[in-house]
Amino acid sequence: MIYRTMTLVVFLCAVLKINVQSQALELLDKLQKKYEKVNDATFTFSQTTYLPLAKVTQQVAGTIRMKKNNRYRIEMENELLVTDGVTVWRLNKVKKQVLIDKYKEDPKNLSPESLFLSIPKDYDAIRIGSEVIEKRELTIIKLTPKSESSALKSIKLWIDDDELVIRKIETINFSDAHSTYNISKFSMNTGVSDSMFIFIPPEGVEVIDLR
Repeated sequence: MIYRTMTLVVFLCAVLKINVQSQALELLDKLQKKYEKVNDATFTFSQTTYLPLAKVTQQVAGTIRMKKNNRYRIEMENELLVTDGVTVWRLNKVKKQVLIDKYKEDPKNLSPESLFLSIPKDYDAIRIGSEVIEKRELTIIKLTPKSESSALKSIKLWIDDDELVIRKIETINFSDAHSTYNISKFSMNTGVSDSMFIFIPPEGVEVIDLR
């Protein structure tokens, strides 16, 4: 009798796991199909990062403008980061210094395009619940990497099922550093100009070219 009960429990757990995985994959598929039609996007964000080893919490906020092919412009209070997918300009407004470098793809880390405008590949997905944020019920999906070479231990996505947009992202790396991104004022395909992804250092700033 105990054996049959345990078998039933295992079977029900397996069915439940398959069901929540199916729900996650179905929602992610819809989201990916929508994002495939996105040429550009603009949104405001706030980011909170907790570094457990240093026991330090860092907070930044700003606006991101993006286009496909790794073009993005991230404007924050003390920093501006611009790339056209070939060159990266990083302006430190406090130090009045610009660092210029070549854009480099890092296969172990997710680029802004991979994080905000696509569903990361090579991750297993499962629906773990829902949460109401600003009077909207969001589905929470957890992604775990299939490969041990990934720099991230897990990613959580809070997805608006009705509008099919990601409203919140949480990443955890293998040092247990937590980064949480809250996304608002999301707009897509508004015709962001290519000139937004080119930066000409202004007069009076130090230029350090690392190319």
